[in-house]
Amino acid sequence: MAVHTLTSLTWTAVRDLPPEEKARTVAVLPTGAIEAHGPHLPLGTDVIIADAMARAGAERLAARGLHVLMLPPLALAPAPFASAFAGTVHTPAEATTMMVTGVARSLGAHGIRVTAIANAHHDPAHVQALRTAVGDVADAGVTLVFPDLTRRRWAERLTDEFRSGACHAGRYEGSIVLAERPDLVRRDVMSTLAANPRSLVEAIRRGDGTFAEAGGRDAYFGHPAEASAEEGRAIIETLGIILEEAVMEVMKSDSRSDSRSDLWSDSRSDLRSDLLAVVNPPELGQPRGFAHGLLAPAGSRTLFVAGQIAADADGRVTTDDFVQQFDVALTNVLTVVRAVGGRAEQVARMTVYVTSMTQYREKRPALHEVWQRHMGAHYPAMALVQVIALVDERASVEIEATAVLP
Repeated sequence: MAVHTLTSLTWTAVRDLPPEEKARTVAVLPTGAIEAHGPHLPLGTDVIIADAMARAGAERLAARGLHVLMLPPLALAPAPFASAFAGTVHTPAEATTMMVTGVARSLGAHGIRVTAIANAHHDPAHVQALRTAVGDVADAGVTLVFPDLTRRRWAERLTDEFRSGACHAGRYEGSIVLAERPDLVRRDVMSTLAANPRSLVEAIRRGDGTFAEAGGRDAYFGHPAEASAEEGRAIIETLGIILEEAVMEVMKSDSRSDSRSDLWSDSRSDLRSDLLAVVNPPELGQPRGFAHGLLAPAGSRTLFVAGQIAADADGRVTTDDFVQQFDVALTNVLTVVRAVGGRAEQVARMTVYVTSMTQYREKRPALHEVWQRHMGAHYPAMALVQVIALVDERASVEIEATAVLP
């Protein structure tokens, strides 16, 4: 299917969508803010990131057979943490809630009943305004899909810096802007900025209400000098996958009310009941790049995925590059998982077979980027095994896995 910019369509084009097509149409609303992002990134950083997430998600949803209507970004938002910095536009939280619910209800009146929010502004006031909007339309026959990146379910898919909470105008956001709008980045300033590892998450828990109180006198947190466009592109792809998965859960759900409570209820824990529980006994030491064990929830189903190599639909391995083979093999594993409605974070166990441990060690940085793109921060119970050869003489990587589904 196609991705359309709503503002470029005529009203008759939207009106004349057949009912069955409207049932497979989702609108995507990027939301951000105009606020200070250090002395090196533009005031519109959040809007740039939200738009990138929206486009990446839209492309994946279109590939899933959905029609996607891209909405203009909602760029005005509550921004109390940054309000003391020149150029920041701080608006009432109620206005955000009213605008978002108004968008969803208006589209719903014309048959577009699912609107997905691609949000990149994580000020608590704004996030709460979006959560309120989700609840406000719950009984209106429309659905707001809000993958809240401050929730553990999604945050664990993103970078270490993002999860630390020290990510405002740091490496995470700087990398995305370098990938999307490098012309707006003051690289000469960025490269000289000292790291500011203070966590905004911890600051919020302490009761801090501004960047200055949280220890960000120049309105940045994290490691801006470490930003790179390459990492930014990988993050954008992950954000697109997150948006895709959140929407597809709703589109595939037999009960819209059930999907709402499962995805967005503020009264529930950050950890969903269908997620695997990590078991890392302290006496075994802290694992890196894997988990010692994962405990499946009661009543779950088990999916066994056969060893996958970097083969195409015709069973041919078309590349000798080790990293590319790992990428394709992992993609093939996740294709099987997703074929039954599963997600990457439901992979509980994985065994990676390689014909050269030396190549694996040499390619670790590139392999890490591939892993983050597909798996985020989820690490199953894993084993890495060197073998003399694989069945396909050209294959240098084979991956088998076990997934646990609710």
